[in-house]
Amino acid sequence: MNSLGLRFSVVLRRYKWAWLVCTLNLFCAVWLHFVYSPQLQAELEELRKGVLSNASPAMPADASVPKQSNLQHFHDALLAPTDLPQVTAILTEEAQRLHLVIERADYQLARVSGGGFSGYRVALPIKGEFSLLREFVLAVLQRLPSAALRNIKINRDSVSNPVVETQMEWVVFCKDEEQP
Repeated sequence: MNSLGLRFSVVLRRYKWAWLVCTLNLFCAVWLHFVYSPQLQAELEELRKGVLSNASPAMPADASVPKQSNLQHFHDALLAPTDLPQVTAILTEEAQRLHLVIERADYQLARVSGGGFSGYRVALPIKGEFSLLREFVLAVLQRLPSAALRNIKINRDSVSNPVVETQMEWVVFCKDEEQP
């Protein structure tokens, strides 16, 4: 027996459980990498496709659509100034339906000069589970086509707490009062 084999046999006798555990761990890691890694990557790709398909744009980005019709579509989706009270009603209804807590809301009208429209800013601090908050955002975007989620900040007190606190800033675009 050569000296390397002798050393190996002495080390194996002295630390046989440690070598056995290390060898089994290495074998399991290699096996998991080659067996489950492709499956996990395929599942991750399916999840990505599912998330992207749920986030469909309000208007498809089609190069054949003239820019003038895009602008007309934007102006057609604008709310009338008399419909602004519906914004607060929709936000409140969706929050109540999903059992989310809105502590207060701040509203501000901001005119855009020369654009023919105004932006109605709504700041909402909301508490609830993250999945319900995501559903809230999607529901509001579906019910208010002229709304845009401008900013969102999410805070969670601890990892074990399912409730998150968010600061959402919405902008709802409406026609100027002078516009027909």
